[in-house]
Amino acid sequence: MAKTVFIVGHAKPPKGMSAADVFSTLSLALVVEVRHGVILEASCSLITEAGRNFISRLLVGESLLDDPDAVERAIAAGYLGAAQAAIQAAWKDVVYQFRQYKTRHIEPVSSERS
Repeated sequence: MAKTVFIVGHAKPPKGMSAADVFSTLSLALVVEVRHGVILEASCSLITEAGRNFISRLLVGESLLDDPDAVERAIAAGYLGAAQAAIQAAWKDVVYQFRQYKTRHIEPVSSERS
């Protein structure tokens, strides 16, 4: 099984937002360590560098196997821009995709042979 995976979650950005004029969907792209679900890298299709950096700092180090609602609450508490709901929806999409991946790619249990 791969040690890391690249997962992208998508959501529709709100009308009137700069990113909506450039992208038809808001994307949240993550490099994830598979065994523990830890996010190693995070990027999103927000227009501003400050917004992209904020989301990256918020997500890197979090685990997709822990409480996803805690991250969603952190997004709500910290990201006060128009894309908040779209970022949360993209987060839910990434969590869903990763959990589906984990159920399809169960790690083999190593056994000791004498």
